[in-house]
Amino acid sequence: MLPLLLASILLAAAPPAPVQPLTLSATAFGEPVSIEVHDLPADAAESAMRAALAEIEAIDRLTGLAEETPPAAAAGAATMEAGAGGPAVEVTAGGPAAAADGNGRGLAALNAAAGAGARTADRRLVDLLARTNEFCVWSRGAYGPLGGRLRSLSDRREGAAASPAKDDLARAVASADCARLRVDVAAGTVELAAESRLDLAGFAIGFAVDRAVGVLRERGAGNGRAAVGRVQRAFGPGPGGAGWRAELPDPPGLVHPLTPVWLKDSALAVAGPAAGPTGAGEPPAPYLDQRTGQPAVGVVAAAAVTELAVDAQALAVTMFITGSREGPLRLATLRPTPAVLWLLGGGSGPPILTDYHWSQVTLP
Repeated sequence: MLPLLLASILLAAAPPAPVQPLTLSATAFGEPVSIEVHDLPADAAESAMRAALAEIEAIDRLTGLAEETPPAAAAGAATMEAGAGGPAVEVTAGGPAAAADGNGRGLAALNAAAGAGARTADRRLVDLLARTNEFCVWSRGAYGPLGGRLRSLSDRREGAAASPAKDDLARAVASADCARLRVDVAAGTVELAAESRLDLAGFAIGFAVDRAVGVLRERGAGNGRAAVGRVQRAFGPGPGGAGWRAELPDPPGLVHPLTPVWLKDSALAVAGPAAGPTGAGEPPAPYLDQRTGQPAVGVVAAAAVTELAVDAQALAVTMFITGSREGPLRLATLRPTPAVLWLLGGGSGPPILTDYHWSQVTLP
């Protein structure tokens, strides 16, 4: 009994593993990825962040259009940084968890099976499509997951002076009708009408961020953040206990920088052009109103804060499309109340700011 008792005493006296903030940086969806954990020992934090990155990469492949965009490599390099200004080490991302692409049950397979009846899909994709179709109905068809044909039509005419043929545009608009997608969550199936095409560009990143946060929390993290591009979600008290400070990008023409927001178990997404004006003209309109097939105009950028990142991204895009007149009518039906900021204008002069409950997220 003495050796066993001695071992127990030594184990009880061992100091706890040090807790140090860690940040992982990588790339997914063609955007920078940042994952932070502030309350786990280094080994546990690194393992959790690797798993979260693997889930983001898996969602990237699952929601990608494989026949149009080559899938990302199964493994890539990520940078792990210990604390502010700490040493950086190379971490291998990917592996079996990241390589999962739905086994032919992803977005590309569903598009290929349009009109062929209900198809079994990856459970994550089923959940995401159910959520996105709710947004389609809520927005009265302004934005949803069925804009694939409209996007293809827009890509083909990009840079051309001529508008698409009226019949082509009418068919593409009809293909985006919310009723043309049926999702049976219980059965795990998706039925896409013939000639319709799924496009999750305004939803997938937010969903991936939510999945990453879920992985972090399942592995014991209680204070962290995950971000992909202009979509991020934070949980816990933040580095200083007042929440997580999030900077907003400054669009062209803005005279004063936008006030940072403070995320407290919430998510932020910004919708707008990826770059400034092209030449002497206005910046390209990045989103189409799926009710008309026409580019959204009059909004330079839109930002949304709500609980889930998938909702924040979808809200930001939808508010970019509907603008500050129609948008509040839709927002008033949502609970809990989201916060939205619009930057209005044509992109050639200083934008005008207007908001919906935005002050509730600008103070720590």
